Amino acid sequence: MFSKKSLSALCVCAAIVSAAGVNAATDTTLTVKGTFVPAACTPELSNSGIVDYGSMNNSVLGKPISGSTLVQLGKKSITLTVSCDAATSVGIVAKDNRASSKVEISSSAYIADYIPGQNMSTESAAFGLGTVNDMKIGAYSVTAMKDGLTADGAAVDMIVKNTGSANSSWENANSGALYYSDATRIVTVAETGKTTPMLFKDLVMPLDIVSAVQDNGVLGAGTQIELDGNATLSLVYL
Repeated sequence: MFSKKSLSALCVCAAIVSAAGVNAATDTTLTVKGTFVPAACTPELSNSGIVDYGSMNNSVLGKPISGSTLVQLGKKSITLTVSCDAATSVGIVAKDNRASSKVEISSSAYIADYIPGQNMSTESAAFGLGTVNDMKIGAYSVTAMKDGLTADGAAVDMIVKNTGSANSSWENANSGALYYSDATRIVTVAETGKTTPMLFKDLVMPLDIVSAVQDNGVLGAGTQIELDGNATLSLVYL
């Protein structure tokens, strides 16, 4: 009789230990992971990004008779395209790699008709053209043109935001200037009449480049002058 009770008590103890072992083995951890990456977008400039004024005789840089004290080289056009593998909102930021070579721009030394009928008389939106004999050669503007500006084949509005400035909200880009040295300017597009960045897969943005240089009385009549403008256009995901 004693033997049976002892065996019964032993069996109960063994059952409790076994149950505890089963509970410990069924505890586990669930981990949920994932990575969401923005659509890949690629910018491309026509003509490999080269704006070429060709070879000219230094004599064309004679002192202007009237108007701007800078010699106007005129307008060249190039097209920026942005292609994304999925619809996304992306902006464009321009950086002047020759900023220190930019000549002073003013009401008397301006870039003529950087947009039709309007002169650029402040240097915050101008880019540098390099130097010759430690003299600043000139300046140029890069302007996104509204005519021909499309996203996924539809006409759109260009909007800008100047981060780091007093007004850092999205607004309509009245001038189309791609650069603003006093702040980081982000340029993108919105549906017509709106100022909220839109999603797109394919963007086509025509750009006008207008250049002006100092005359050969400053740069040297017997000097070979090489224009050396250089800017980087980068994409930022919004």
